Amino acid sequence: MKGDAAADPTVRRSAVGSSDAAVVMGESPFRSEYQLWLEKTGRATPPPPTGDALEAGIRLEREVLQWFHDLHEDRDVFTLVDGAIRNLSGDTTLPAVAKTMLGTVRMKGDNRVMCHVDGVAFPVAAERGHHEVAEIVEAKTSLGWHGGAHYGEGDGKRIVPPYVWWQCQHQSMVIADVLGREKPPVVHVALLATGPRFLNYRVEPDTEAQGDLLEAYDEFWWMVDNDKPPAYDPGRDEKALASQREIDPDLSVKVPEDLEAVGSELVSLAAQAKRIKVKQTERRTLLVAAMGSAKVMRGPNWSMSWVNRSERKVVNWEGICRDLVNPRDLAAKLPEYTDVRSGGGYYKFNPPRGGK
Repeated sequence: MKGDAAADPTVRRSAVGSSDAAVVMGESPFRSEYQLWLEKTGRATPPPPTGDALEAGIRLEREVLQWFHDLHEDRDVFTLVDGAIRNLSGDTTLPAVAKTMLGTVRMKGDNRVMCHVDGVAFPVAAERGHHEVAEIVEAKTSLGWHGGAHYGEGDGKRIVPPYVWWQCQHQSMVIADVLGREKPPVVHVALLATGPRFLNYRVEPDTEAQGDLLEAYDEFWWMVDNDKPPAYDPGRDEKALASQREIDPDLSVKVPEDLEAVGSELVSLAAQAKRIKVKQTERRTLLVAAMGSAKVMRGPNWSMSWVNRSERKVVNWEGICRDLVNPRDLAAKLPEYTDVRSGGGYYKFNPPRGGK
């Protein structure tokens, strides 16, 4: 479980964490740099994470770390359990460096950069010692509709999504600074995906990328300190901007004169869009009716096709997390909590490339 300190809003405002790395580097599919700036300046509060799959990920974190340990018997894996450091092998050996790495830690060179790792791994071999090699273990679950599909393989190696890769670079950089080591540690991403499937990804440290990340953090904090917002993307940031406003239900304002024409144009565009939508529906209906049982209808520069949806497996992760006693029983218990739903299908109109 993530530490209470890392989850505290005041603590989170005071520094960038590993989940912020991809945001600052422009590689996050979840938030923009402008949204992060609103949060760090106190203008907005990040919405609480929700969803059964996310809840399952939080509950199963220790089980994923245990699975990683069981597959790597040459390593001892340590994590925080109820605030206390535990060796998942059951051994009572506790290297002092584990105390330094676990919990919420900040860079010595820049206390506005922090991280909270899920677990740390050390070689068991006594002659090498726990202090010689320290590795980070990041426990992940991908239990939603994609079931881990955004993780992949390339050049013969398993690869993680960019936002996870930047998270790993952030953690590796911070821990290297905390330990005072020139060589940053490797990060293992232990993933439980729908199936269930257990996958392990090894992310090597990239010191050049970590240097770029530190520079990006310096630029970001300059914008925070000087109240200068980063670039605003209307498509992504309108909702975030609205979230910082306190709405007065009794307040009404008159449109500024220079925006009257804009509002009128928007009315016209909305009417046009409605008429176009009606025409689209009418013409699609005509084509679908003419297709009969055919899978594809081909025009001179377009086609209409029937697309089958694959069956979907919907897992009651809340129930399995509540009832699971032994994590090794997960595979056997999963069918009891899985509902297979028909995928159905739909007609897809394929216009020519470029829309011509």
